Amino acid sequence: MPRRCQGCCGMCKPRWVRLVDNIYPKNYLNKQPNGPKLNSLTHYSCRNPEKLARIAEYLESRLQRDLYRRKTGHVFVSMDIIDNLIKSCQRLDNFICTYLAMVTSLLENKDPELQMTGTQSFEKFSEIDKETPNYLKEYATLLECFVKMCHDASPDEAVRCRVRCAGLQGIMSMMRKVASDDLQINIWEQVHMNQILWGILFNLEEGLQASEEAAAAAAPTAAAPSVGGDVALLAEAGDGGGCASGSGPRPFDKAKEALEDLVMRANYNNMNCIVDPVLTHLDHNPDLWAPNRFAVFVFHTIICRIPKPSQAYAVVDRVIQHLNTVKSTPVKKAVVQVVSSIVGYAASDAIGPAVYNVFKELCRQLMQSIWSRDESSDVESQYREEVINTMVRYSEASPDTQKVEIMKYILSFEAQHVRMLDQSSQSQPEVEERKRKMLLKSLLKTVSMVAENYRTTVISNAFPFDFLPPLLKISMNSDPGIRVVVQNILQHLIDRHSYREAFSRVRLLPLPDSSTGAPSPRHDKPSRQDMQFMRSAMGSELLTHLYTQLQEESNRVDNFEKLYTTLCLLALETAADEALVEF
Repeated sequence: MPRRCQGCCGMCKPRWVRLVDNIYPKNYLNKQPNGPKLNSLTHYSCRNPEKLARIAEYLESRLQRDLYRRKTGHVFVSMDIIDNLIKSCQRLDNFICTYLAMVTSLLENKDPELQMTGTQSFEKFSEIDKETPNYLKEYATLLECFVKMCHDASPDEAVRCRVRCAGLQGIMSMMRKVASDDLQINIWEQVHMNQILWGILFNLEEGLQASEEAAAAAAPTAAAPSVGGDVALLAEAGDGGGCASGSGPRPFDKAKEALEDLVMRANYNNMNCIVDPVLTHLDHNPDLWAPNRFAVFVFHTIICRIPKPSQAYAVVDRVIQHLNTVKSTPVKKAVVQVVSSIVGYAASDAIGPAVYNVFKELCRQLMQSIWSRDESSDVESQYREEVINTMVRYSEASPDTQKVEIMKYILSFEAQHVRMLDQSSQSQPEVEERKRKMLLKSLLKTVSMVAENYRTTVISNAFPFDFLPPLLKISMNSDPGIRVVVQNILQHLIDRHSYREAFSRVRLLPLPDSSTGAPSPRHDKPSRQDMQFMRSAMGSELLTHLYTQLQEESNRVDNFEKLYTTLCLLALETAADEALVEF
């Protein structure tokens, strides 16, 4: 009906056709619609909603004709008409499919102005909540158009920036419209998330590259930024990654905003839908892992914008699990550095098995590195240091009660997993023993660093019954170096008043003298819990092991110094008369 009416004389046309035609200016270069006539059409459409579908079809036919004839001004008028109808009418399901087809026609056009007009129209449409949901798939085609705009390669930099920003804005409008509507396309499907993240990460990467080139040109001899300054550097990376100064928004900033908006709309079940495409993008471009400033920035942005802190663990766990798919040690090191930079956000809200899953995988990575063929290489050594530092960073953000559980788990890991490796390994016994000691030293080093961050209030809480006996058993190891590390752990957990430095070497402390100002160790009366601990079997076992270690023939000077420090700390922190008698 609408197409047949176009060739009729004015008096034979239906009223709604005449109302539409009267809105268009005579000059097809004029982009401004006839305001009073537009109001008349709006009033007519609201009173006759059954005509909306025909009006939309007629507008689409005119838009297609004007695009073919390059009557650009009338194209803008058609979009103004349809935008006004969408804003004014209550029921949109009668002509929404036609509207989406019109927007798609503009986005597929090569004219940047038409592409941005289509994006602006869809942005206004996405802010309307009164649409009746439908089951059509036009949104998938729109998404492809927006992603294509994100990769615009126009030779004019200003045009390229505007089109890319429009594409990113279209992605955000798409998310706003369909992310929470189950009756629309499932935007969280892998095929759609791959497209969305591809467009976002591409512009973030372009912004970073332009920023680094600008920084290198300005200061060619400047030192490379450290990992700790990566986030601050990349927060300003858009300075060289967008349009010319003052010419409008920059694709880098718009891409960062789009990524944040995407993360804030995700729930716990959808978080991996975002993380997996990011990891895939980084794997396809190994240069983005090392150096890993870009990867750190992306995951820092994701972890900071997660709506619920408890969901941050899903990101950390997924990145750690990704280590199993990586073969290159430098890339593994970069992945662990990314985890180290974001793990503090997830540690405070992770409880129960979530904590053990993280440490299980990190300990397993540490063990695999030691049991690898080139475990003595510098790259593997640096990788193991990063794994240890990551576990320590995780424990730093955890409450003290959880730190004790973390130390217990790390100590139990060696006994549970090394035995399985020994059974399946074909190496020589002396090689296996050396690797076993290397792993034990690495795990004890981690426990020592965790213990250093633990704030002891009651000694019995720092030495639960299932933690102290395994630790004392390790203290009887034949390797003097291992015994030194165990003493460090004991000292960190016993020392509550920072006496450790004063007793770091064997010497006679001067008596307190008011004239010389010689200090004296503060002596507080031990609590009832501390006295009970020293009277219990645990306290007796601790003193027995210290006494036995003093008689080890393999002791070195540092072993005696560590034992001396431990005994002094124990005497001061539990200095009741009964405890001193036992000493």
